[in-house]
Amino acid sequence: MTPLYDNKAFTLIELLIVVLIIGILAAVAVPQYKKAVTKSKAMQGLTLIKEIAQGEELYYLEHGTYPQEFEKLAWTLPQDFKQESNYGTFDRHKNDEWRISILDQTGYEGILIIEYHKNPYLGMAFAYVPRLFKSNTAAVRGNLGKIMCVEASINSINNMNNKFCKQLFNGTDKRTTGGYYWYVMN
Repeated sequence: MTPLYDNKAFTLIELLIVVLIIGILAAVAVPQYKKAVTKSKAMQGLTLIKEIAQGEELYYLEHGTYPQEFEKLAWTLPQDFKQESNYGTFDRHKNDEWRISILDQTGYEGILIIEYHKNPYLGMAFAYVPRLFKSNTAAVRGNLGKIMCVEASINSINNMNNKFCKQLFNGTDKRTTGGYYWYVMN
């Protein structure tokens, strides 16, 4: 005798349980994926500033002063970086994602800054403080020769809610200067 119904399909309850499990996995995986993408983009800038910082220190050893222009470094910027026209008293270049500057302002001479200039990372940056930096600016005091993570203190600039440096790079010793939070990177 054959059964009245040939049950080769899933029940509605079984399908709902599968959809629920997929939803839970997605809720856990998507934030981690976004965090990984953000950190990956940031690592591009971090790698670039480390390379330029080495060139800046080599320049200092040869000339006794920090360079005010990227062209003076033995290291060259990647080809996709173009100089921004007449940007005050410091040398500034940018590509589609990053803007990099050697500061020449009083109290900040020689500091390298690389900042992401597109949303959602607008207001996020890394700064290199030269080893023989002469200023006693509160943001960089005690952090000579280090790369610091910098983020805008105004929440409206980005949607990261000032968690970029602290959560992605374990930033500690937060200092506030000029509308920015400066974190020591561990």
